[in-house]
Formats: sequence, structure tokens, C-alpha cells
Amino acid sequence: MAIREAPPLPPAGPETGSGDPLATLKRAAARLPLRRILAVLATGLAVLGAGFSVLILGLLLTRDFSAVPAQLSAKLERETGGTVRIGKAELRYWPRPQIIIEDIAFERREMGLRITATRGILRLHLMDLIDGSVDVPDLTLQNAFVRLPSSDLTAIYASPRGLTGLLEAVTGSFSGLNQLSGARITLDGARVAVGIEGDPQRLLLEPVNARLRYRANAGRIDFTARRDTPNRPVEISASLPTRRALQGGAAQSASIHLSGFGSRASFSGTLRRKPDLSLQGNVDASIQNDFERLVGITLSRADGTADQPTRITGSLAMDPRGGGLEALSIRRADGALTGIAAIRENAGRWNISATLAGDLVDGTAASASLQRLRTTDGTWSHRDFDVNPAPAIDLDIRLSTKAFRLGKVALENAALSILTRRDRAEFAINDARYAGGTVKARLSVVRRERGMQDVRLQLVADKVEAETVFEQAFGITRLRGPAHLVLQAESSGESIAEITTNLAGTGSLEMRGGQVLGIDANRLMTRAGDARPEAALVAALGGRTPFDQVSIHFAMRQGRVEPVGATLMAPRMSGQLEGAIDLPAQRNDLSIILRRREDQPPLPSEFFAFRIEGPLLAPQFRSDPSLLARRS
Repeated sequence: MAIREAPPLPPAGPETGSGDPLATLKRAAARLPLRRILAVLATGLAVLGAGFSVLILGLLLTRDFSAVPAQLSAKLERETGGTVRIGKAELRYWPRPQIIIEDIAFERREMGLRITATRGILRLHLMDLIDGSVDVPDLTLQNAFVRLPSSDLTAIYASPRGLTGLLEAVTGSFSGLNQLSGARITLDGARVAVGIEGDPQRLLLEPVNARLRYRANAGRIDFTARRDTPNRPVEISASLPTRRALQGGAAQSASIHLSGFGSRASFSGTLRRKPDLSLQGNVDASIQNDFERLVGITLSRADGTADQPTRITGSLAMDPRGGGLEALSIRRADGALTGIAAIRENAGRWNISATLAGDLVDGTAASASLQRLRTTDGTWSHRDFDVNPAPAIDLDIRLSTKAFRLGKVALENAALSILTRRDRAEFAINDARYAGGTVKARLSVVRRERGMQDVRLQLVADKVEAETVFEQAFGITRLRGPAHLVLQAESSGESIAEITTNLAGTGSLEMRGGQVLGIDANRLMTRAGDARPEAALVAALGGRTPFDQVSIHFAMRQGRVEPVGATLMAPRMSGQLEGAIDLPAQRNDLSIILRRREDQPPLPSEFFAFRIEGPLLAPQFRSDPSLLARRS
């Protein structure tokens, strides 16, 4: 049989390529129709999908998952130290493999924590199907109810030891036995209650969506929770090391973020156990309209606007005994305070001492609080009187600021201090420039039994312009000249109405040289004999009366302010102030009698009289000749 020789291959060239097998396959594929290629791919994918489905079905049919819920409960109890109870479980294949667990309950009695859910969904992943066990549980709790003891949340602000104790409990939530490494627990639309049933302070949050991830190998606990509401969402997230990760004494990264009600706060730093748990890092908070309610002051721009958030930043270092805040900065708009703060443990409470300095502190919030001492109809409020801005915290704050506003009163180069304890509060203007002079003031409040409070007020103003003081305090612009003012008062009561009624004390106003504005008393004296006193008064209006001295001493008894020696001395005349101011009724009932310093017979020595009457902060002046008639 003859053997026929195969024809030789054509030489490589631009048409045939280089002889590479891969290039040959590409040329062959290029000659195939596109539809045929797609058909081949679709067939391959269908075969793979069918094979994978058969594999999954085979794994489901050959694995017994009935014991998985009990195994998961045992692991959770060993890892967390809590108690787990579950109801019946059912394996479902569609839309994805999962185990439906009814009536789940988890409890840690020493923490007062209890979680219940009517339904739990345990998702099965590929590795779970392969080995027939759930090593990385992914559990979603539906219709969950979480009960937290109010004492746990109170611990956050109760003391440094309470806060670090809470972090200790969170980092120790899992024992580190690697029973649940990679576990994910999700709460879907849960209700969270803080406090026990029937507690008037009980707080209920809903709906809350939360997610917890435990990574034993990395030694991390990651947690996020959000209360979804249209207008006031609240969110918290944290990434903390586990207790086992902290055992070596090395610093581990940690972060906590809080947000809600237009405000936010965050900590980013490290946790360390050496031997006590301590944290160190940066804090950053942006507080909307809350800082002023906390301490009664706000930062504001020079134009007086205070509608921007307050931002607080600093470097924090703290352990159970306390710590400090370095590079502390408190800013709002163009105003700022900077300084340092020390944080201590004092009888189970926070004790914060701070020294701050800045360019502007605005007391608008404190002024608004004073305005709220009166009701809408102008009477004194009967609500409990409490000026302690933070009763759960002991504060010792010293402020130095270029400007301080308290309503209309604008102080310069002010040194302020705030001191509070559990049942005591003290606010002081240690030194400040005001109206061309200096001013010092101190208000202290001590709480006694059954809500009663003792109040003491001291005020000293030296060489201040009387026109500015009376205009800003009472809306009166009748006196001009440097004044020296001293006031000491004390009272007790449960409300500002009671405190005003029980007010007692003394005070004085001294002026050496000045003017009475709006009236020329010398012109009035020359026309004192006119038949119509009103005409004489009109002729004297618009002028000024120079005086040599004003000396007013007054006493306060049961809320009544009564002059005990009040005279005005001018070159040709003198004046005497009589009557009283009724603080509980907020009424003025005063009179001024003008007298010639030299007798001019047959003219009477007392030639004119005024009444000062009407509301406390809006007095009215009018002539009243009948006062002279009654004195003759």
C-alpha cells in the first residue's frame, strides 16, 4: 500500500500568522458565528448552575441542621456568659438556605440586659453547608425588644469610673474563646426600653435598627445602631477591642461616634489595660443649642447671633480615677474659648475643673433663663427654682473673656467662675470692666430639704456710669455721673415667687457729682408758686439739674425695698426719696420731695413733689402737689 505524503503547511506570513497555537484558535473562533459563541457560553453556564444547584441540594439533603440552633445557643452562652432560650426551628430552602427560629430570648442578669424576639433568621453560607455546622453565625432578630437598665446609661455620665466600667463591660461582652468568630447579629425594627416598667424616667426608643459584628481573630467588636425617625434620628457606632485583645497591655485602636437631635460627638484613639482600662485620643463634638442649656452660657459672634452649633475639640486621656483634656477648644461662629480641663472622680461623680480664655462669651442663655423666672402675664413663676445647670456633674470652671454679655449688660475683660456641687451652685463675676468702672458679683444657691433653697446675692460696682446702669437694668435714663453701688441680699424658698417674697438685705448708691436728666429743678423752683404746677413742670422739662451728691441707702424686708436715708444735694436745693418698691407685686410706690436749701420767706421750703409709680421695670413719673399738702 502506497503511503501518500501530506502537503506541507504554508509558510508563516501576514495571512497565516506565526504558527502560534493560541493565534490559530483565535482565528478559528473569529470564523464562528456570534450566535454560536453565545449558545456555547449559555450552555456552559446552565450546566455549571445546574451542577451548583445539585451540589447545594445535595449538601442540604445530606446534612442534619436540626441541632444547629441548640449548638448556636450553647456557643453564645459560653462566649457571652448569658442565658439563651429558643423555640422551635425550621429549615427553609427558598429564597436562600436559612433556619427560622421562633421565640428567642437572651439575658445577662448581672448587667440587667434582656433581649427577646418573636422571630430569628439564621442564614446559612456555603461553608456552613459544606461542614454541616454554623461557625460564622449571621442572625437577624425581628420584632425584637431590648431592655436596658437605666443605671447602665446613667453610668456614662455618673463618673469616670462609671464610664470606664461601661467600656469594660462592652469589651468583655465576648470571652474570646473563638466560639463565634465573625458572628453578625442584626436587629430589624426593634424597640429599646431604658428602665423598668412603671419607672416615670423610662425611655422608649423605636424603631431601632442595629448591627453587631464580633471578630475574635482580630479582637474587635463593631456595633452600629440607628433610631429611624423622620425628624430626629439618633445613631451610635463603635469599634472597640475585645478584653482578650487588651490582655497584653498594648494600646488598641478604638472609636465611638454619637449623633442625634442636630448634635454629634466622637472619640477616636486607643484603649489600654495597664492594669486599669484607660482611653486616650481626640474628642470632637458639635452641639446644636444644647451647650448653652448645659452651662448657661453660649459663644456668639459680635453681632449677637447665636444660632450656630458649638464645636468642642480636645485631646482626652482618662482612666477610672480621672484624666484631663489638653488643647481644649470651644468655638461658636467667631467666638472661641481655649484652655485645659482636669477630670476627676469625686464620691462617684464627675468633677470637671477647667481654665478657659477667649474673646467672647455670651450669656444670652442665662439671661433667657432669668426672663423665664416671670410668667407670660408678668407675675413671678411658681416653678421650682434651680440654677444648677448640671446637677450630675461637679463643675469648677474659670473663664477669662474680652467680652461677656448678659442680656443688655456688656462686660469687658471679665473673669468669671462657675462652681457647682450636688446641692450647691455658685456663679461669680470676679472682676470685670463695665460702664467705665468695675463690677463684681456673686450668686450662690444651697439646696436644703424638700426642695427649699437658700439664695445669697452680692454685688459691688465702682465708678460705673449711672446712666448706662439704669438704662440697661430698668430702662431709666434720669441720672448721669459715676456711681458706687453695693447690694447684699438673701432669701429662701422653692420658687422664685417665694424667694422674692422672703427677700431681705441692704444696699446703697453713692454718687459724687452728676446731673439729673430731663428736668431743670432750678427753673422749676423759680416757678413753684404758679397756680398750675403742671405748667411749671412743663416749663422745666428738657433741662438738666447738676448735683453735688446722691446718697441712697435702702433695706429689704419680706420683698419690700424701702429707703432708709435717700437724699440728693444740689447747690440751691435738695431732694428726698420716700416710699417703697414691692418686689412680690412688682410695683413702684415712691415719691421725691424737693426742698430749698435756703429759706426764702414767705415761700415754703418744700416746693415740689413727684410720684414714681407703676410696674417695676416700667416706672412712671408724675407731679403730685397733694404730697406737699399732706406734709404741711
